[in-house]
Amino acid sequence: MKMPPRPCGATVLVVGIQSADLNCSCGFHDICGDQVKENSLLRFEKRVVETDKSEYLWHGVAFLVLDGGISCCVGRLAPIYDKTLDHLDGRLAQVTLLFSDSSCPEKIEYSRSNKGVCLATLVDTTIPGDRALNSLLRSIEGNYGD
Repeated sequence: MKMPPRPCGATVLVVGIQSADLNCSCGFHDICGDQVKENSLLRFEKRVVETDKSEYLWHGVAFLVLDGGISCCVGRLAPIYDKTLDHLDGRLAQVTLLFSDSSCPEKIEYSRSNKGVCLATLVDTTIPGDRALNSLLRSIEGNYGD
């Protein structure tokens, strides 16, 4: 069976996929990010999350999409996206690389130090007229490819 080509949109860095922090644990999984595999579909949402110090911060949260519906919280967007959360809210992305599976020692170490990292490529279109976000996504796209 021939595999479909990888998506060609901008690539987003998702961190914390091997951690139960920030509510990435549920009644079925100790660590929901363990369900993330290459080609998994994620949906990003802007959420208020309680931190360890009982403070509340906005985060870009990644949810796994299974059978057409939102499943578990599996990680969060890297802090570089904090200023563009409104534009990434509701976007869909396909996981294209798990850093823990990379042959590159630097990516494996980066994944370990960030509690699991994956790249996810946006599968919906960029936002017409949003030069700032589209420029950010294009600049990031080439920095983490395998």
